[in-house]
Amino acid sequence: MENSTLAFSVNENTTEISTQNVTEYDYDYPDFEQPLEELIPVAIVYGTTLILGILGNFLVIFTVLRFQRMKTITNTFLVSLASADLMLILFCVPSKFAGFFSFTWNLGEFMCKAVHYIQNVSAICSVYTMTAMSLERAKRVIGVIWVASAILASPIIVGREHLMVGRKRIGYWCIKNWGHKAWSIVYEIYMLYVILLIPLAFMSFAYINICMELWNITNTCQQMTQNK
Repeated sequence: MENSTLAFSVNENTTEISTQNVTEYDYDYPDFEQPLEELIPVAIVYGTTLILGILGNFLVIFTVLRFQRMKTITNTFLVSLASADLMLILFCVPSKFAGFFSFTWNLGEFMCKAVHYIQNVSAICSVYTMTAMSLERAKRVIGVIWVASAILASPIIVGREHLMVGRKRIGYWCIKNWGHKAWSIVYEIYMLYVILLIPLAFMSFAYINICMELWNITNTCQQMTQNK
């Protein structure tokens, strides 16, 4: 079986999908079945991740919301993290699992964009929730984080394309396609700043301040001990 890959033709600064090469999707095995040695391990891993992820995150959310004494600022941040993880598990894990056993995207154009959008929202929300925890900010920041995550993740909606492939055998792929190589580079740099560099800068600032405060407290305690 030929690999189901897209051929890209690069013309100076542009990247275009060559529609003449999507016929590589037209494989000659209509009754192809996934080998059991591949199906069983993947099913176990995805199934375990799905079950444990749902149970674990649901219990965190339920416990904090159910018991009044658990509603601390730290636990509220944990609820935000658990909610982001739960959203990722419910939407993305099943779609990735289904995609592993198929040579086509069966969930349609809306889910092609929605699944990857939710994936980015979850990642951004998790990172910035942990950043807010390091800065010891109030609970109202969580709402701002979720709104900001929904906005910051939106470029992937434009960058994901639901592409029809094949001629003898029609199928669909859900791929990244920015239409121009420069936009693809801009997006990768953008995500690098959003998910890594900016949160890292804030968390570094917070933890440096914590270390300096601990250093000052230690010096003060030593001076008090010496003066006794």
